[in-house]
Amino acid sequence: MINHREVIRRLVKYFIVLLTVSYAAISIPVKRTIKSLEGFYIGFVAVTIFAVIDMVSPTICIKH
Repeated sequence: MINHREVIRRLVKYFIVLLTVSYAAISIPVKRTIKSLEGFYIGFVAVTIFAVIDMVSPTICIKH
C-alpha cells in the first residue's frame, strides 16, 4: 500500500533541492552567466541523482 504522506514528503524534499541547486547554479558563477534553463537542467540532474540515492539508501546509520 502506498503511503501518500511519505510520497508528498519526498516530492516536497526533491522540489526544495531542485530550487536550491538551480538557484545556486544560476547565481554563483562570476565570469559566465548561466541561463535559467541551464540552471534548471543542472538542478534536475542533481534531484534525479538525489532521488536515486534516497530510494536506494534512505537512511545512513553510523555506528561507533
